[in-house]
Amino acid sequence: MNMCASSELAETRVELAWLEKQEQELLQKLFHVRAAIRVQKTKLDELMPAPIDRLPNELLVRILKLSIHESCLELAGVSRRWRDVVLHSPSLWTTIRVTKSMSLLKLKTHVSKSSELPLDIEIQLWTEPLLNTVLDVLIPCAHRWRSLVIQCSGCSLIKNMLTTMGCTAYPSLTHLSIRNIGGSSLSMISQFHSGSFPCLEHLELKGSAEKSSVFEAPAGVTSLSLGLWGIDLLSTLQHSSLQKLTSLFISQWESGRGMQLKPDSIHFPLLETFVYETGLSVLIQAISAPKLAYFEYGSIIDCEIFETRAPKFPNVVRLVLGGVRSGHPTGSALAVPFAFPAARHIDLLDSAEFLFSPERGPISAVHWPQLESLTIRDIEIWSLGFLDGLVPWLKARRDMDTPMLLVRFAFHNLARREDGVLTALPEAGSMVTILYEALHGLCRLEWVDVLLAGIVLSGTQNESLRLEMPNVYPNFIDDIGTAIIQRRNIRSSAGPSHKSRWAYKHGYHSVVTIGL
Repeated sequence: MNMCASSELAETRVELAWLEKQEQELLQKLFHVRAAIRVQKTKLDELMPAPIDRLPNELLVRILKLSIHESCLELAGVSRRWRDVVLHSPSLWTTIRVTKSMSLLKLKTHVSKSSELPLDIEIQLWTEPLLNTVLDVLIPCAHRWRSLVIQCSGCSLIKNMLTTMGCTAYPSLTHLSIRNIGGSSLSMISQFHSGSFPCLEHLELKGSAEKSSVFEAPAGVTSLSLGLWGIDLLSTLQHSSLQKLTSLFISQWESGRGMQLKPDSIHFPLLETFVYETGLSVLIQAISAPKLAYFEYGSIIDCEIFETRAPKFPNVVRLVLGGVRSGHPTGSALAVPFAFPAARHIDLLDSAEFLFSPERGPISAVHWPQLESLTIRDIEIWSLGFLDGLVPWLKARRDMDTPMLLVRFAFHNLARREDGVLTALPEAGSMVTILYEALHGLCRLEWVDVLLAGIVLSGTQNESLRLEMPNVYPNFIDDIGTAIIQRRNIRSSAGPSHKSRWAYKHGYHSVVTIGL
């Protein structure tokens, strides 16, 4: 190697060494700068108020109202600002939930801090001395009661409370709910006339009553919910005080065997919503409601009651049926669309196979021309016979250029682990495949909380996360991928995996909802 080359090599090595030293110095400087940035960010976070503390008081109060469960006193201990807001915002003290854990001081604090605003009161007590003490505090402000929920254990407690309440008027009360009624308590409620409750609109009564007792509601009630065993429901519903009803909910009642009700013998000229959870369907035949828009029946209905000269409920737009049957082997399903010709949204539990059975006089495309959505619930792998009638019906609607129907399916999820978490049924994927292949292109398909087995998550967070899913129908994976890429209606949430009194860490699950 000549002297020139040797000198150039030495210079190159020196230059490289200098650059490497500069690199180390710059990296060290970068490290210190990043550390300083972290320190300043931490300091900035400490100096700046939390996002919720930047909100104006009016908006903070609205948020705090959504967080109150029993008392807002706990919220007052979060910070000095929260304390000032809580103690000087009467609207945060208007909801009073009286339980055995609420002290008398806390109750009095709620009453005084609420100023003169309307009160929403819920009473859940089990001892008479405590109830009397509570009433001594609440009755003096009865003129401010807006809603009242009574759920006491034992007939004597409710009877005692109703006796005390009977001596006072409630000029602002609009909502009243009394649960666990028993014995003669119902007759005491009937003694409350419109003068005691001039503004009462919503009334809920649950429990039991004396045999064949009749209840008379205050004349201004527009929403009535009855769940009373032993009541003479026919006489109660026929009473003139219920002529202003717009909503009627019946959850349970005891009827005599062989009871006869004349068709259209119970008239509700203003009724818009009727929910009948369980009981004889003959009651439906007796009701006349020309303005009814929402109809729900939780039991199995006998379609013969709809075999009338004119549609039974011509203005119902939302129809929910728990089940449909016919007393005759050759009974027709056409009585249902005839009774509800204007239905726009139909929800079926165990009715799909009957309504769309070819042997029952299948529904044609001319029925329910305004229908927008059809929901079929609790289907199982052996209960897909309704497709034999549903598919031809949807094809006929398509041939008539009827707007494409939205059809929802909810599966019958019985499988559960011991901790209460729902698990996927093995046949769920097969059911989705069958429904997709039969109905794709005839309607817009929607799945409601369908649990699919075979979903596998693997990979490293933020690097190579991979989600493997069963290809239950052609392009299923493509649909999921497209929705994720376009971020259409994607939201995530976390919460208890099942409603339980106790919540454990392992009992929580996360949900990602993707709108396809």
